[in-house]
Amino acid sequence: MPSQAKEPLAMFRKGRLAAPLVLLVLIFWWAQPAPEPSASGVPADAEKARVLRVIDGDTLELDDGRRVRLIGIDAPEKEGPYTRAEPYGDTAAEYARKALEDQTVWLERDVSDTDRYGRLLRYVYLADGTQVNRWFVAEGLARAAEYPPDTRDAGLLQRAEQEARQENRGLWQ
Repeated sequence: MPSQAKEPLAMFRKGRLAAPLVLLVLIFWWAQPAPEPSASGVPADAEKARVLRVIDGDTLELDDGRRVRLIGIDAPEKEGPYTRAEPYGDTAAEYARKALEDQTVWLERDVSDTDRYGRLLRYVYLADGTQVNRWFVAEGLARAAEYPPDTRDAGLLQRAEQEARQENRGLWQ
């Protein structure tokens, strides 16, 4: 009996079981259903989360304690223990607070997972598919800002800023 128990291991080492094992893994992988596209416009692979509070115009705290920095935007700073108030900073933070606190959102990653402060770097979506990053720039609550390598939507955000400037919204009044 002991010689039979060693037989499959010996066969594997000789390569006789490697090909069938790889084939089984590939079949299992191919059989997995593809993510369904979202009818609302929220990316299918986005992570659902709940916003506990808005820290400022481009940073959120989730109900699980994680912090999220919105990719591709730079909102003016509000007065804080480590920051001086910038023009329109309090307005941007209050707008974000009213729009996002206690709301369910969806988080989508670009390239990087976190920034140097440990905050998640994400595009944030509402249930209707609205991308919050773009929305805040289009309303003049933040500037478009490229922080490589997370630049997937940089063109979209730049166009939103141009539109806000032309329409004299928010920061551009």
